[in-house]
Amino acid sequence: MNKLLLLTSLYYLTHLGITAALAAPVIATPSIITENHWYGPVKEGQSLWNIAKEIRPDKSVNLQQVLVALWQLNPQAFSQICHPSTLKIHVLLQIPELSAIAAISPAAALTAIQQQNQARKKFSPHGINSPCPPLKVPTLSVESKTEVLAKPKTSPPTSKSKATIEKSTVEKSTTEDSATLSWLKLGEEVLPNWQAVILPENDSIMTISPKWKNTSESLTKKILGLIPKPSDSYSLASSKLLEVLYEEGIYAEITLVNFNKDNELGKKALQLAEQKNMDLIFSMGSESAAFLHEFYNGGKISAVTCTNKDPVLLQQVADYDKGSGTNIAYTSLNVPINIQTNYLMDLMPGLKNLGILYDRNHTQVVVTEVIPTRNKLLEMKVKVINIEVTSAETAKGELLKNIPAAITVMQQNDPELRHSVFWVTSSTLVFANMATIAQVSGKVAVLGSIPNIVTGGDDSAVMAIGIDRRNNAYLASIYAVKILTGQAKAGELKVGVVTPPDIAISFRAAQKIGLDIPFQLFESASFIYGYVGNSARSFGHDAISSK
Repeated sequence: MNKLLLLTSLYYLTHLGITAALAAPVIATPSIITENHWYGPVKEGQSLWNIAKEIRPDKSVNLQQVLVALWQLNPQAFSQICHPSTLKIHVLLQIPELSAIAAISPAAALTAIQQQNQARKKFSPHGINSPCPPLKVPTLSVESKTEVLAKPKTSPPTSKSKATIEKSTVEKSTTEDSATLSWLKLGEEVLPNWQAVILPENDSIMTISPKWKNTSESLTKKILGLIPKPSDSYSLASSKLLEVLYEEGIYAEITLVNFNKDNELGKKALQLAEQKNMDLIFSMGSESAAFLHEFYNGGKISAVTCTNKDPVLLQQVADYDKGSGTNIAYTSLNVPINIQTNYLMDLMPGLKNLGILYDRNHTQVVVTEVIPTRNKLLEMKVKVINIEVTSAETAKGELLKNIPAAITVMQQNDPELRHSVFWVTSSTLVFANMATIAQVSGKVAVLGSIPNIVTGGDDSAVMAIGIDRRNNAYLASIYAVKILTGQAKAGELKVGVVTPPDIAISFRAAQKIGLDIPFQLFESASFIYGYVGNSARSFGHDAISSK
């Protein structure tokens, strides 16, 4: 499906209604071959032929069968579907089941490749607007087709779940009801009150409407949700928004758009919002907040940002004490550095070394976390050691090499490593490798800014000082309610920061390295895991033990 169709999909929404949707997104999730049957992201220079070699399940099928099966299952991954050599970079490929590969006979696979090679010669190879015949998919046998279609499609992997796409036809219409997409999974707690609808062949837009009755059509609110890429954070944020809207009795119709960090698609979504006279834009993620700041600052529709980095440090807002003065109300996932440092010093008063782990290419993390942390600690005469990762493919190897090297440096002024810590930033490439960090950190305490790096298992950090994304999403949702009900104007709302921060502690991880947790930190913690890994406190509520 070409980019012209992608750019016009939102336009057609204004004529066909909310049941239309964008073409399947190009997903750039950092992962390799996964147990969820996805491969990627595709790197520059990789060919479909080489990928077919990697994922070939066994010798019962040949490479041409695998190539054609990959080809027909992932049309969104090619700039010209008439030829597999136009494979895009940074996409995820769904890996076909062995039964689906075997259903394409070797002769049929060879014929399909030859036919497409011949067909392609008749058309211009230049640009996405060149006409291009569709791939001629070999016919499956009845038995094979039934077996393949009976299995639910898999979704790109997330850090917390193995989601599958579960769709059911609604009255033979072209729409399908679903709580799970390749880029979003709604929480089970909101499903009794909300219905989600998508197109079966196209899942870049999800529309959500209340299941309860509305007493007055005039009370219906319309919300555009902007999502920049697949992420568990946005699933949590969307679910929290729905939860708050229901609790507050806000009857709203929500259109969630995954614009895949494509500014042109994002602009089309904004145009749709204005044409549909929507009441609010609810943006999720730092990329969406940056997009709104650049292209919709001062726009007609009020907006609220959610699960995004500090807008003050990113120079989107002047300061924390007053609103933006525009149509956008901002929230922040960052804890002010002075507060974060105070908690850190409560844990380790004589801190001498801090190794800060981050993705060198994640500009927003560098600006809002790395630079402020480095500057503050250098001011306090603490040695700061940079530990960088650069890509999904190299992150684990870089950590395995650089963490031991950092420990050697730390031992120069702290031989027993009792006054040194590793600090995990919110860079996905870093915290996704917590198992590796825990493996090689040795006696050095691992801390960080993300509460969910603290768990009950052996791969846990000792402590985190940050803001849980669900709490940030709750605050952003309250802002949304205030704007929708006329209680506040977006530009008058101060930057929303959750205070006090969410402290998460693992006594199991602390005991492992012989670190004592001060009582004041235990007392103020929102999340606590005990010595055996049990959850002793969650969201500030102590677990009730039973005999």
